[in-house]
Amino acid sequence: PSTQSWKRRRLTELGVAAPASLVFAPVDFERQTLREGLEEAGFDFKQQAVISWLGVTMYLTLDAIHATLATMAKCHGGTRVVLTYNQPPAVLEGLTARIAAAFAGLAAEMGEPFVSRFLPDEIQQLLRGHGFGDIVDFGPQEARAAYFQGRDDIHIAGAQRLVAATVAPDR
Repeated sequence: PSTQSWKRRRLTELGVAAPASLVFAPVDFERQTLREGLEEAGFDFKQQAVISWLGVTMYLTLDAIHATLATMAKCHGGTRVVLTYNQPPAVLEGLTARIAAAFAGLAAEMGEPFVSRFLPDEIQQLLRGHGFGDIVDFGPQEARAAYFQGRDDIHIAGAQRLVAATVAPDR
């Protein structure tokens, strides 16, 4: 919640106006459920939505991640969830490994150590296990292929990947 407050202030400072339909729902995933946070914000589980869960999973325990995904999976069919996750240090190399180690160190120094990391297959299995489909996983290599094909002068490093998944149609 405190990080979200900072982000909202920063958007205001930059003159970025939030659309009227945008609702912020600050949730401490280790202390309250996503359902509680969404209900407090007036979220309607009967309506399709887009849920942005960016920059969070690495700070949470696997239990909190499972609980949160279970709540998201109960949203209206067709709801789209977008989340980020970090990969384990053992699979990173070169500049990506150095950047990831630096960010993990800074986060730990600030009292927010990275707790959970996943391989792409693991995060997809986790999402499928909660009933999500239409999973798209996007990282530095995919960005390079999509936006910088044939460019050898563009280097993209990062341990974090972006995933979009869809809540299965109502059963």
